Amino acid sequence: MITCGTQIVSGSTGGGGASAPAGTGVVTVSGGAFVDPVASAATTRATLDAQQDVLTTRGDLVRAGVSGVAERLPLGTATHVLTSDGTDAAWAAPAGGAPSGAAGGDLGGSYPAPTVTDLTIASEARGDLLRRGASAWQRVAAKTAGNLVGGDGTDVVSLTPAVAAPPLAFANGHTQPDAAAGFLWYFNETAGPILNYGSVGSDADLTASAGATQGALYLASLNGRGIDLPATANSDASGGAGELLGVLTGITFWCVFTVTVSLGGKSRGTVVMRTSHVPWADPYNTLAIAVTNGGAIVTQIGKSSGGYTEHVTSATYTVGTQVLFGFSINGTAWTTYRNGVLTNTYSDAGDVNWGDGTGVWIAGDNGAGDSKAPVHVTEWGCSSEVWTSDQWIEAEQRRLGRWHG
Repeated sequence: MITCGTQIVSGSTGGGGASAPAGTGVVTVSGGAFVDPVASAATTRATLDAQQDVLTTRGDLVRAGVSGVAERLPLGTATHVLTSDGTDAAWAAPAGGAPSGAAGGDLGGSYPAPTVTDLTIASEARGDLLRRGASAWQRVAAKTAGNLVGGDGTDVVSLTPAVAAPPLAFANGHTQPDAAAGFLWYFNETAGPILNYGSVGSDADLTASAGATQGALYLASLNGRGIDLPATANSDASGGAGELLGVLTGITFWCVFTVTVSLGGKSRGTVVMRTSHVPWADPYNTLAIAVTNGGAIVTQIGKSSGGYTEHVTSATYTVGTQVLFGFSINGTAWTTYRNGVLTNTYSDAGDVNWGDGTGVWIAGDNGAGDSKAPVHVTEWGCSSEVWTSDQWIEAEQRRLGRWHG
């Protein structure tokens, strides 16, 4: 390598006497001869400066124009893309655009404004949904109160919600729900609605008033938590307005409860009942269980002819001791059971009177608010089935936690 002033001459040795050609660039020697020099740094800078001079506005690009002279390409319109027009680089709208031509499938007419032709349904009404049927669109009437929209394995349909399944822990300690048991409450909730595990479902959930204590533990209760109803103001639980069994006879009505304190000066108090009307009116009770201050348990049935039939049974309770009490009616016979044992049989049952469709289910009081019983309730139910003696025994063994199937 030979250093010549500020230039660098490089290459391989060859024929002698070589001299650098004119210019100020870097000279390359090959085979003993000089080749054309590359542009100098000054020349390169001049070229770049000339290109920069054409840029005047933000977004400008430089492109080679005629004879390769640098020229300005202004920023294109928003959404345009840089493409080629066959001669120069240029901005242009993207290829494509709105569809055109005849529409097909469920659409009629032509693009860009086709019409829907196959989404019409008969008997359209507010709240309807649209579903695809086997070969056409169909209406789904989906506004039934309380229903859910779901699949039945073939179509999307409006479904009645499934009845809540009781927790597994209740398998031994409580009567189990079945299709006949329209109403079945366990009162184990510590807050919120008292769930109905019967076949009527959530329409018969109960609401506890402010004076009731939900999910209360009571030493005498052998089958878990319950609701404490102290017979004070606003100490009841009610709900299921208008809900009833679809039968007039063939009914079993039962409750697991503890009278927690003496009734004092009151002659009686209502444990649980289904009223016939709201407001309180004849026949007052459709079905009811009450207690007297003398330790007796009372049954009441609203009669289809008006008024109600009442029996003060031979079944008794003891303050502070849990008891399972209930009765079955089959149109003529009326049997009562205490802790799985038959106590009384009456022959004046008749058909029950469900009232005018406004009656409610109440625990701890009657429909007038003047017959409160101080009770702790852990189960209450009503079934469209006349229980056999074996079913009463099973219910008692479940209460005691001794049921093994």
